[in-house]
Amino acid sequence: MHRKFWITNSVLVVLLGAALAAPVGAATPDAWITTKTKLSLLTTEGVSGTAIHVDTVLGKVTLHGKVRSAEEKAKAESVAKKIDGVQEVRNLLQVVTPQREKAIQLSDDALKQRIEKELQADSSLKDSSISVKSVNKGVVLLAGTAKTLSAHLRAVETVAWVPGVERVASEIKSPDTLADAEIWREPTARGESSKDSGIRNAASDIWITSATKMRLLTDSRTPALDINVETHAGVVTLFGIVPSQDAKSAAEADARKVSGVKRVVNELQVSQAPSRQR
Repeated sequence: MHRKFWITNSVLVVLLGAALAAPVGAATPDAWITTKTKLSLLTTEGVSGTAIHVDTVLGKVTLHGKVRSAEEKAKAESVAKKIDGVQEVRNLLQVVTPQREKAIQLSDDALKQRIEKELQADSSLKDSSISVKSVNKGVVLLAGTAKTLSAHLRAVETVAWVPGVERVASEIKSPDTLADAEIWREPTARGESSKDSGIRNAASDIWITSATKMRLLTDSRTPALDINVETHAGVVTLFGIVPSQDAKSAAEADARKVSGVKRVVNELQVSQAPSRQR
């Protein structure tokens, strides 16, 4: 029994590893699909990308979170389907009528200054050269060059979360692939060069997601392929369906053990329906 589980589990680890970081020309890496999907959602007009969680498993993209309308939900799905390598999109977005919030009123100049300050304060972008090309009624256009694809995403996410920003458009030039260091190498390793440190810091969310998935795969208590993982600024969100409260608790405990995790948001739903066997 244990041997059968070990063999099955080992095969899944190999499959997930290949999916996360497949070489160019082979199956499109899951981590790359997730990164490109997030970038597209964050820079698409009419989609609140900061409210949408994205995860990819073997080419299948899952969208989870809250949107303001059925049109926005459909648009988000359409954006995800256009990403190279996407085999299927599972749209779990919930349509929730937004509460009226007091809009943050800032002049374009004031908002530009706030954004530039946030970008300059992010040490993970020190090896990149990213600037604010323009701000027009809350719509921000970024330009420049990002050292890595994950740094490109980091810059867009950083700006999108600034209060007063309505949308982000990007003319940033960056590599269109993820280096191994962006997926597999721990961002807080000691004795590394400053160059490696910059790459790892920008990619730390990707690394945390990959490391969390590996922990879930090696834990017999968790149906790893039914659990989606997304990380933003060190905060891990777990979503999907698990068969029991024990599985839900075990998944959260696994995520908390990963280096660099600041907090775990456990949105897993418990169902008595049988999960996929591993």
